[in-house]
Amino acid sequence: MILFWEDIEKRYKNYSNIKTKVGREVKKGSLILLKKGLYTDDRNAPGFVFANAIYSPSYVSFVTALKIHGLTEVDQTVFQSATRNKNRHKNYVNELGEFSYRDVPSKIFHQANVYLNFGSYTILVASREKAICDTLYSLETLTSAKALKTYLFDELRISEEEFWKMNLELILSLCPLYKSRTLNVLERIIEKRLGIVHVKKNNKKASSKNKAKDAWDALAAFRNKYVDN
Repeated sequence: MILFWEDIEKRYKNYSNIKTKVGREVKKGSLILLKKGLYTDDRNAPGFVFANAIYSPSYVSFVTALKIHGLTEVDQTVFQSATRNKNRHKNYVNELGEFSYRDVPSKIFHQANVYLNFGSYTILVASREKAICDTLYSLETLTSAKALKTYLFDELRISEEEFWKMNLELILSLCPLYKSRTLNVLERIIEKRLGIVHVKKNNKKASSKNKAKDAWDALAAFRNKYVDN
């Protein structure tokens, strides 16, 4: 379980010097120091279940979330999470590994996250679709569809079949909120796959509602042809 200092004080309330007792327990290995004032006595839990508590507000995301959702099997030595308005990267290193935190845009922070249970732990994690977007946002700009596909399907080894079964509506709704050139490329890849064509401004103007309807109609047709059958 996760133990804050208040929990530690209750657990060892009969000891005259609680800090000394805690130090001994850490040396013995019965307690793990996650960060100052935060401990766990659980050595069997996966490290990412402690990420929310180590630095908050945050949610588990990027490649760590992709691995949790079973989308990639790439080796990873850092537990990655997303924050907002911190304006810096934050890292913690403890006995369980390295925990890394970096900002995503505020508009995106509370969207498309899910609570997942791992034993007695409940943690906040980016959905599969949002983890894809967060991961691409964290990279240096990928300006071509070829480079982006190479990263997703070759470097991360995400299955193309699984990718196209994801909630593409959600990805399309998230991409513009990042204001990222890389996410713009992802948006165009999906739109091209779905056969969505935007009318140029100096041509006939389609209303935003019509554009959205065209996108969802195209997606429905795609799912009927490739996914549901």
